[in-house]
Amino acid sequence: MYKQYEDDELKQVQKIQLEILQAFSAFCDHWNLKYFLVFGTALGAVRHHGFIPWDDDIDIGMLREDYDKFIELSKDHLDPKYELLTPLINSRYCSTVTHLQKKGTRFVSEFAKNLKCDLGINIDIFAYDYIRDEPKKQKKQMLMTYFYGRLLFLCGSGTPEIPFNGIAGVIARIICYLVHGCLVLFHIKSTWIYRMLLKNSIKYNNIKRSKVTCFEDSTPWKNIMEIEDIFPLKEISFEGTMLKIPHNIDKILVNTYGNYMELPPIEKRVNHMPVILDFGDKIYEHNN
Repeated sequence: MYKQYEDDELKQVQKIQLEILQAFSAFCDHWNLKYFLVFGTALGAVRHHGFIPWDDDIDIGMLREDYDKFIELSKDHLDPKYELLTPLINSRYCSTVTHLQKKGTRFVSEFAKNLKCDLGINIDIFAYDYIRDEPKKQKKQMLMTYFYGRLLFLCGSGTPEIPFNGIAGVIARIICYLVHGCLVLFHIKSTWIYRMLLKNSIKYNNIKRSKVTCFEDSTPWKNIMEIEDIFPLKEISFEGTMLKIPHNIDKILVNTYGNYMELPPIEKRVNHMPVILDFGDKIYEHNN
């Protein structure tokens, strides 16, 4: 959903996100870790040479091997201005997506307002895992990861954002509330659910195959990429900073967005304008 920011809020959000991204890129270069821009960030880099004008997040992809090394190295070498957030680091963070966020800031979206943890201005880091070529095994893997991913969100909140109206929306909300209640009643922890998500995500990583996807995203079947389209990586300018991107990014963006060079109408633009936005010296509150 698209929401209009006030004054220079969006520019300030993007400025801090770019700062985090530059620190992340420098960290990866220092430790020889491979990363690449994905989703709207890759689209913005190609079409706008930076942020999509209305966008308020940054998406990074890493193969699982590099992602795991990044998580481990961050324990001792991450700049203290920043912090990582996963359910294994903070069990109150019931989200599939790894956040690298700036301390002293807050970015609380409508979707995450009920999570009982500190959420800052951040960039999203997605781990990419290998998938089987066989359609049945591929479908099963995606169904299992989708199930655990949605279960993880419900572990944190019984009232998630539901994209349905009318009776369908009412039924969906009742089901979500009941599932959340069962998770609380039976003391099912977010860390266990997240580990089950990881177990199913990395299921086929022991044998390198030709395709990968991101199971932390809610639609992994839309994000399948050929390894040969990702590597070797190339560089692209993003807000004046040279960053890594898949070398066949045109094919990837066409598969995801179709005619990606054409600007979408306002009603189809998406951002994540928060209900609470705190830059450390100024707080904005929005009624979404």
